[in-house]
Amino acid sequence: MFLPVILFAQEIIPIAEIQDNISDYDGETVTIQGIITIGVGITHGSRVNVFIQDDSNRGLMLFDYDITQAYEEDLIRGNELEVTGEVDEYNGITELKDFSYEVVSENNFDPAPVNITIGA
Repeated sequence: MFLPVILFAQEIIPIAEIQDNISDYDGETVTIQGIITIGVGITHGSRVNVFIQDDSNRGLMLFDYDITQAYEEDLIRGNELEVTGEVDEYNGITELKDFSYEVVSENNFDPAPVNITIGA
């Protein structure tokens, strides 16, 4: 007997929610959506250290040990992604590891900056 597989879309979590509650999310699998602001190969030549930001004006890093051809094509500045991965805090940086992604759109502008005061 064949049973159908039913997939449920994960709720997209704002990155600020993860950053503000890292102890709740550390080790959990989450889905985020945002625009890449620093693409693959920029900060590290052989590992994936990609930074992604959403409209909550917070960001995190996508991490993998190896840069693949797909990463070089997809994980570039301006691409908007939906990413599902495991939250990890490493050396004070919040990252998603063991991630999968879908490119939502390409050639986007960086998220709008937020003005803050020196006291903030």
